[in-house]
Amino acid sequence: MSFALKLLTALVCLALPFFAAPVLADVGKPVYVACWAHQSDKNRVMWTAPFVANNNEIDAAKEQFAGYIVKAGYVKNLSAVSTSCVWNKKSEKTVADINAIKAQFNYSTDIGVNFIYKPFSQVSAGKQLHVQCEVYKTAASCTAYGRAFEQGNRGLDKDDTQAAAYYQMACDMGDAVGCVYLGILRDEGRGGPVDMGQALQLYDKACKANNLFGCYREGVALVNHAKTPEDVTRGLALLQAACDKDFAAACGSLGVYYHTGKGVAVDPKRAFDNYTKSCTLGNQTACRNLEKLKTKYPDIS
Repeated sequence: MSFALKLLTALVCLALPFFAAPVLADVGKPVYVACWAHQSDKNRVMWTAPFVANNNEIDAAKEQFAGYIVKAGYVKNLSAVSTSCVWNKKSEKTVADINAIKAQFNYSTDIGVNFIYKPFSQVSAGKQLHVQCEVYKTAASCTAYGRAFEQGNRGLDKDDTQAAAYYQMACDMGDAVGCVYLGILRDEGRGGPVDMGQALQLYDKACKANNLFGCYREGVALVNHAKTPEDVTRGLALLQAACDKDFAAACGSLGVYYHTGKGVAVDPKRAFDNYTKSCTLGNQTACRNLEKLKTKYPDIS
């Protein structure tokens, strides 16, 4: 081969990486997944490298990939993006097959994404909830994510401020439980200053959505922080309604009020009835209070 031909061949080889669309490397025959996203407004495709995964984890891979490309700044949101993943097992889809799928997109720019996937069994539950909340806007997942911050579990450090932020997101999306948990933080001054007014609004919002937990918390807050006799009356009514629907904590609180006379006249019989029902429903605190009541009033039944 002449020197000129050798030189030309070398130059062509050097130029190929700059002009040829990148392809998936042949990794033999493991189980692996490749993910991509097509963003119509910029007409581009983003690829992951092949990675090992179980063949039943395609949805898990898509969720993690979607979360990654948003967090990494490749896209601002997923509204204009379609994501997809394919898996290869025992050559059911070869590298050539996957590259053929890729070629079906009419793209002008091919951006490689160094996305590291881990099966869900290896990823903290907190990160899973983050994707479900932030990417897929699942209200219940935002509540659960906030709860993980509040309790400091699922691989997350305890952070009441973060908890409040995610409870707010969940509440805004219509999850009544998120409203209640945010109300409790405002009630107790965690993750922000005490704000009983906001706490009551949040409890009331949940209660009006037929959430008994919200009705219970609103009832307790009204009695404990009553400014007028009407507050007590309304609070007791909310607790009674929740107790009538077998919400154990509401029955237990009614028992406490009638036992101690907080906001109402002492009424051992009503305390006994409410403690008994709450205890029967599984409230161990009510069971203990019932025994104390019996000690003080041996003949009560």
